Amino acid sequence: HGQLTDRPAAADAKSIPYNQPVPPQSQPNGFEADPADEAGPISQDPLPGMSDRDRYGLKGLIEMLKGPYPDQAALITGVDIAALGFDLNTTERLSETIWSPWDDVPARPDIPQHTIPDCYQVHNVQPIENKLSNFSDETLMFMFYNNPQDIQQMIAAQEL
Repeated sequence: HGQLTDRPAAADAKSIPYNQPVPPQSQPNGFEADPADEAGPISQDPLPGMSDRDRYGLKGLIEMLKGPYPDQAALITGVDIAALGFDLNTTERLSETIWSPWDDVPARPDIPQHTIPDCYQVHNVQPIENKLSNFSDETLMFMFYNNPQDIQQMIAAQEL
């Protein structure tokens, strides 16, 4: 069976130094490599001849929208959410995981929708107030500064 690889066979690989490029080989079954594939993608400036001020201003935006790259125009203007098939007239949430930086309440971690078996739960843990006398000042400072607006911050402040 033929191999579809650009690498020489194991015996040939020993004769080529590690940092040297592998010489091209013809493809089996009569297929030849296309020279355009070997050259790689060619990057073209979509806004040739424009100054940086124009390129990143309104002139550049207009040129990008009417330019020869319609896929980039879709990224610039965005997509209408109604065109994606969402029912926007419903009172239900579109997603449980979407949040916005403009939300009044910061995002909280998801609460798992499963129960933990009793054999994995620990019920005999003492409250943290009983253990504070054993904590070092560094631990109390950590609790204070890393738990803002939390009961642990208040407890650590009282102990300090």
